[in-house]
Amino acid sequence: MLAQYEQRRSADRRTVSDFTDRLIRLFSNRIPGLRALRHLGLLALDLVPPVKDAVMWQNLGYGALPAAIHRRS
Repeated sequence: MLAQYEQRRSADRRTVSDFTDRLIRLFSNRIPGLRALRHLGLLALDLVPPVKDAVMWQNLGYGALPAAIHRRS
């Protein structure tokens, strides 16, 4: 049973790991102009709650918004 659970969750775990790796690379990069783009991206997340929720649920490893979130929109 545990092996089945691990297999079902492996894609989500990989997605979260890859996203985290990309965030670290993005925020540690010192390419001119990238800092402004990072700020704009964070501002967009703050100003558009459905996008913020989608990113949050994806990074919690769920891959999609729960049905309750869809009904609120």
